[in-house]
Amino acid sequence: MKKTLLLLLIGITFSFTAYSQCTPVSFPGPSFTKPDTTQGLKPAVATQTYHQVIHVRIPKDTLIPPLTVPVTIDSAGIVDIVSLPPGLSYVTNSPSDFWPGGSFGCIVIQGVVAEKDTGNYKPEVQVQVMMAGNPMAFSYFFDLEVLDSSNAGFTKAEIVKFTVHQNTPNPFDNKTVIKFNTLRTSVFEFAVYDMVGNQVYKQQIFALKGVNTIEFKKENLPSGVYFYRLSDNENSVVRRMIIK
Repeated sequence: MKKTLLLLLIGITFSFTAYSQCTPVSFPGPSFTKPDTTQGLKPAVATQTYHQVIHVRIPKDTLIPPLTVPVTIDSAGIVDIVSLPPGLSYVTNSPSDFWPGGSFGCIVIQGVVAEKDTGNYKPEVQVQVMMAGNPMAFSYFFDLEVLDSSNAGFTKAEIVKFTVHQNTPNPFDNKTVIKFNTLRTSVFEFAVYDMVGNQVYKQQIFALKGVNTIEFKKENLPSGVYFYRLSDNENSVVRRMIIK
Protein backbone atom coordinates (compact mmCIF):
# COMPACT_ATOMS: atom_id res chain seq x y z
CA MET A 1 0.00 0.00 0.00
CA LYS A 2 2.86 2.33 0.79
CA LYS A 3 4.29 1.86 -2.68
CA THR A 4 0.89 2.62 -4.24
CA LEU A 5 0.57 5.81 -2.23
CA LEU A 6 4.12 6.80 -3.05
CA LEU A 7 3.30 6.71 -6.75
CA LEU A 8 -0.07 8.40 -6.42
CA LEU A 9 0.45 11.21 -3.95
CA ILE A 10 3.08 13.37 -5.55
CA GLY A 11 4.48 13.81 -9.06
CA ILE A 12 7.83 15.36 -9.76
CA THR A 13 9.31 16.72 -12.95
CA PHE A 14 12.65 18.45 -13.40
CA SER A 15 13.62 21.55 -15.28
CA PHE A 16 17.08 23.05 -15.37
CA THR A 17 16.73 26.81 -15.19
CA ALA A 18 18.97 29.69 -14.21
CA TYR A 19 16.70 31.36 -11.66
CA SER A 20 17.15 31.51 -7.88
CA GLN A 21 13.35 31.28 -7.48
CA CYS A 22 10.87 29.02 -9.20
CA THR A 23 7.44 29.20 -10.73
CA PRO A 24 5.18 26.11 -10.54
CA VAL A 25 4.52 24.35 -13.84
CA SER A 26 1.46 22.18 -14.35
CA PHE A 27 1.73 18.81 -16.05
CA PRO A 28 -0.97 16.20 -16.76
CA GLY A 29 -1.32 12.59 -15.71
CA PRO A 30 -1.30 9.68 -15.87
CA SER A 31 2.44 10.05 -15.32
CA PHE A 32 3.22 11.18 -11.79
CA THR A 33 6.97 11.63 -12.20
CA LYS A 34 8.63 13.41 -15.09
CA PRO A 35 11.22 11.97 -15.25
CA ASP A 36 11.08 8.98 -12.95
CA THR A 37 13.16 9.25 -9.77
CA THR A 38 15.41 6.46 -11.04
CA GLN A 39 16.89 8.94 -13.51
CA GLY A 40 18.36 10.95 -10.66
CA LEU A 41 19.24 14.62 -10.43
CA LYS A 42 21.57 16.34 -12.86
CA PRO A 43 25.20 16.09 -11.67
CA ALA A 44 26.87 18.91 -9.77
CA VAL A 45 30.43 20.08 -10.44
CA ALA A 46 32.58 21.03 -7.45
CA THR A 47 33.27 24.78 -7.04
CA GLN A 48 30.56 25.54 -9.66
CA THR A 49 27.12 26.95 -8.81
CA TYR A 50 24.48 24.21 -8.84
CA HIS A 51 20.83 24.91 -9.54
CA GLN A 52 17.92 22.56 -10.15
CA VAL A 53 14.18 23.12 -10.01
CA ILE A 54 11.86 20.25 -8.99
CA HIS A 55 8.25 20.80 -10.08
CA VAL A 56 5.69 19.12 -7.82
CA ARG A 57 2.12 17.98 -8.53
CA ILE A 58 -0.29 17.21 -5.68
CA PRO A 59 -3.38 15.20 -6.76
CA LYS A 60 -6.82 16.08 -5.33
CA ASP A 61 -7.39 12.57 -4.00
CA THR A 62 -6.09 9.02 -4.10
CA LEU A 63 -7.47 5.52 -3.78
CA ILE A 64 -6.15 3.48 -0.86
CA PRO A 65 -6.85 -0.27 -1.16
CA PRO A 66 -9.01 -1.92 0.03
CA LEU A 67 -11.15 1.24 0.08
CA THR A 68 -13.25 1.79 -3.03
CA VAL A 69 -13.90 5.49 -2.41
CA PRO A 70 -11.05 7.98 -3.08
CA VAL A 71 -9.59 9.75 -0.06
CA THR A 72 -9.25 13.53 -0.31
CA ILE A 73 -5.72 14.94 -0.09
CA ASP A 74 -5.84 18.06 2.06
CA SER A 75 -2.22 19.05 1.49
CA ALA A 76 1.28 17.69 0.93
CA GLY A 77 4.67 19.22 1.47
CA ILE A 78 8.37 18.93 2.12
CA VAL A 79 9.38 18.23 5.72
CA ASP A 80 13.09 18.17 4.83
CA ILE A 81 15.59 17.09 2.19
CA VAL A 82 18.39 15.21 3.91
CA SER A 83 21.69 13.75 2.68
CA LEU A 84 22.30 16.61 0.25
CA PRO A 85 25.99 17.26 -0.49
CA PRO A 86 27.51 19.87 1.87
CA GLY A 87 27.00 23.32 0.39
CA LEU A 88 23.61 22.59 -1.17
CA SER A 89 20.28 23.66 0.32
CA TYR A 90 16.68 23.92 -0.81
CA VAL A 91 13.81 26.43 -0.87
CA THR A 92 10.25 26.16 -2.16
CA ASN A 93 7.78 28.60 -3.66
CA SER A 94 5.52 28.09 -0.60
CA PRO A 95 6.14 29.95 2.69
CA SER A 96 5.16 26.79 4.58
CA ASP A 97 6.75 24.31 2.12
CA PHE A 98 3.25 22.77 1.76
CA TRP A 99 0.74 22.86 -1.09
CA PRO A 100 -3.01 22.06 -1.13
CA GLY A 101 -4.35 18.99 -2.89
CA GLY A 102 -4.98 19.53 -6.57
CA SER A 103 -2.22 22.14 -6.94
CA PHE A 104 1.32 22.49 -8.23
CA GLY A 105 4.50 23.71 -6.54
CA CYS A 106 8.24 23.76 -7.00
CA ILE A 107 11.48 23.29 -5.10
CA VAL A 108 14.91 24.78 -5.84
CA ILE A 109 18.07 22.90 -4.88
CA GLN A 110 21.08 25.19 -5.14
CA GLY A 111 24.51 26.07 -3.81
CA VAL A 112 28.20 25.28 -4.33
CA VAL A 113 29.90 22.02 -3.32
CA ALA A 114 33.55 22.03 -2.25
CA GLU A 115 36.16 19.98 -4.10
CA LYS A 116 36.65 17.74 -1.06
CA ASP A 117 32.99 16.69 -1.14
CA THR A 118 32.94 15.09 -4.60
CA GLY A 119 31.26 11.69 -4.82
CA ASN A 120 27.86 10.03 -5.03
CA TYR A 121 24.93 11.08 -2.84
CA LYS A 122 21.33 9.91 -2.39
CA PRO A 123 19.24 12.86 -1.21
CA GLU A 124 16.06 11.88 0.63
CA VAL A 125 13.03 14.11 0.08
CA GLN A 126 10.87 13.66 3.17
CA VAL A 127 7.20 14.30 2.37
CA GLN A 128 4.18 14.63 4.65
CA VAL A 129 0.69 14.17 3.22
CA MET A 130 -2.50 15.19 5.05
CA MET A 131 -5.49 13.04 4.09
CA ALA A 132 -8.84 13.57 5.81
CA GLY A 133 -6.97 15.33 8.59
CA ASN A 134 -4.52 12.46 9.13
CA PRO A 135 -0.76 12.86 8.41
CA MET A 136 1.20 10.23 6.50
CA ALA A 137 4.94 10.32 5.86
CA PHE A 138 6.80 9.19 2.73
CA SER A 139 10.32 9.53 1.35
CA TYR A 140 11.67 9.92 -2.19
CA PHE A 141 15.29 9.07 -2.96
CA PHE A 142 17.28 10.56 -5.83
CA ASP A 143 20.81 9.90 -7.06
CA LEU A 144 23.10 12.93 -7.23
CA GLU A 145 26.73 12.80 -8.33
CA VAL A 146 29.21 15.59 -7.54
CA LEU A 147 32.03 15.66 -10.09
CA ASP A 148 35.40 17.26 -9.46
CA SER A 149 36.00 20.72 -10.91
CA SER A 150 37.95 19.38 -13.88
CA ASN A 151 34.57 18.26 -15.27
CA ALA A 152 33.29 21.84 -15.46
CA GLY A 153 31.58 22.41 -18.79
CA PHE A 154 30.89 18.73 -19.49
CA THR A 155 27.33 17.44 -19.38
CA LYS A 156 26.31 14.14 -17.84
CA ALA A 157 25.93 12.67 -21.34
CA GLU A 158 29.43 13.84 -22.35
CA ILE A 159 31.09 12.37 -19.25
CA VAL A 160 30.09 8.83 -20.26
CA LYS A 161 31.69 8.92 -23.73
CA PHE A 162 34.75 10.19 -25.58
CA THR A 163 34.16 13.92 -25.98
CA VAL A 164 36.37 16.72 -27.32
CA HIS A 165 35.29 20.28 -26.65
CA GLN A 166 35.94 23.22 -28.96
CA ASN A 167 39.08 25.11 -28.00
CA THR A 168 38.59 28.27 -25.93
CA PRO A 169 39.14 31.05 -26.59
CA ASN A 170 38.58 30.81 -30.31
CA PRO A 171 39.84 32.85 -32.12
CA PHE A 172 42.98 33.34 -29.96
CA ASP A 173 46.12 35.39 -30.28
CA ASN A 174 48.54 33.58 -27.93
CA LYS A 175 47.27 30.35 -26.44
CA THR A 176 44.08 28.31 -26.26
CA VAL A 177 42.79 25.40 -24.18
CA ILE A 178 41.17 22.17 -25.36
CA LYS A 179 39.34 19.90 -22.91
CA PHE A 180 38.42 16.31 -23.66
CA ASN A 181 36.94 13.37 -21.80
CA THR A 182 38.19 9.82 -22.27
CA LEU A 183 36.76 6.62 -20.80
CA ARG A 184 40.19 5.03 -20.37
CA THR A 185 43.80 5.97 -19.78
CA SER A 186 45.45 6.20 -23.19
CA VAL A 187 48.15 7.90 -25.24
CA PHE A 188 46.67 10.40 -27.70
CA GLU A 189 48.24 12.21 -30.62
CA PHE A 190 47.41 15.90 -30.85
CA ALA A 191 48.20 17.34 -34.28
CA VAL A 192 47.55 20.71 -35.92
CA TYR A 193 47.22 21.25 -39.69
CA ASP A 194 47.02 24.33 -41.87
CA MET A 195 44.35 24.92 -44.50
CA VAL A 196 46.13 22.89 -47.19
CA GLY A 197 46.72 19.88 -44.92
CA ASN A 198 50.33 20.45 -43.85
CA GLN A 199 51.03 19.26 -40.33
CA VAL A 200 52.46 22.21 -38.39
CA TYR A 201 52.45 20.78 -34.87
CA LYS A 202 52.34 17.37 -33.16
CA GLN A 203 52.36 16.29 -29.53
CA GLN A 204 51.88 13.03 -27.63
CA ILE A 205 49.33 13.34 -24.82
CA PHE A 206 49.25 10.84 -21.96
CA ALA A 207 45.61 11.13 -20.87
CA LEU A 208 44.11 9.71 -17.70
CA LYS A 209 40.55 8.41 -17.58
CA GLY A 210 38.24 11.41 -17.19
CA VAL A 211 38.63 15.02 -18.23
CA ASN A 212 42.02 16.17 -19.56
CA THR A 213 43.29 19.57 -20.71
CA ILE A 214 45.61 20.52 -23.58
CA GLU A 215 47.15 24.00 -23.69
CA PHE A 216 48.23 24.99 -27.18
CA LYS A 217 50.44 28.03 -27.91
CA LYS A 218 50.63 29.46 -31.39
CA GLU A 219 54.41 30.10 -31.13
CA ASN A 220 55.49 31.24 -34.63
CA LEU A 221 52.37 30.20 -36.51
CA PRO A 222 50.87 33.03 -38.60
CA SER A 223 47.27 34.16 -38.31
CA GLY A 224 44.74 32.01 -40.11
CA VAL A 225 42.42 29.01 -39.94
CA TYR A 226 43.81 25.68 -38.68
CA PHE A 227 42.49 22.24 -37.88
CA TYR A 228 43.44 20.12 -34.89
CA ARG A 229 43.00 16.38 -34.53
CA LEU A 230 42.99 14.38 -31.30
CA SER A 231 43.23 10.63 -31.78
CA ASP A 232 44.28 7.33 -30.27
CA ASN A 233 43.81 3.73 -31.48
CA GLU A 234 40.02 3.91 -31.03
CA ASN A 235 38.95 7.53 -31.36
CA SER A 236 39.60 10.49 -33.62
CA VAL A 237 38.04 13.96 -33.60
CA VAL A 238 38.85 16.99 -35.79
CA ARG A 239 37.98 20.57 -34.87
CA ARG A 240 38.71 23.95 -36.45
CA MET A 241 40.46 26.83 -34.68
CA ILE A 242 41.45 30.36 -35.66
CA ILE A 243 44.63 32.23 -34.78
CA LYS A 244 44.22 36.00 -34.84
